[in-house]
Amino acid sequence: YPGDTLHMVIGQGFVLTTPLQILGTTSFIATDGNLYKPQLVDKIISGDQVIFEYKRKVLVSNIISKDKIKVIKEALELVPKDGGTAWPFFTFPIKTAGKTGTAEYGDPKNKTHAWYTSYAPVNDPEIAMTVLIEGGGEGSSVASPIVKEAYRWYFSPDKNKLIQDVYNQATDSS
Repeated sequence: YPGDTLHMVIGQGFVLTTPLQILGTTSFIATDGNLYKPQLVDKIISGDQVIFEYKRKVLVSNIISKDKIKVIKEALELVPKDGGTAWPFFTFPIKTAGKTGTAEYGDPKNKTHAWYTSYAPVNDPEIAMTVLIEGGGEGSSVASPIVKEAYRWYFSPDKNKLIQDVYNQATDSS
């Protein structure tokens, strides 16, 4: 039915997905159509010795034209810009791309999961992230600020100082 198609386009109704599947899709777009095998660890180091190092494995590539991927990327790059839905990123110094989401469940009144999936930086992606907060509300106001803080740490030249500052703020306010 036409209504089913519209629900599918915006990710409502019959769409069932996991955060890992959304992250895979986000990475697929960020890497111009390469789907990599998911990994939890890049490498394991003991002292000066590398015990394990993950070698990226492409599972799928070239199943969508580069022109279509370009259009999707352009749309994702508008989300964290002024006028988009990821308002916490409007003043973020690193260009990111993403998609907010608010997934309804159960009784539609006040029952939504907050989503945000993103990659950065847009010109040479090196990190992708998906955050889902169960029962969290709106993706723009709940999930995207978490991604922003994770990116702030990831791109920080002084990660240890940033961690100490966050710790100090948390212990000062308690």
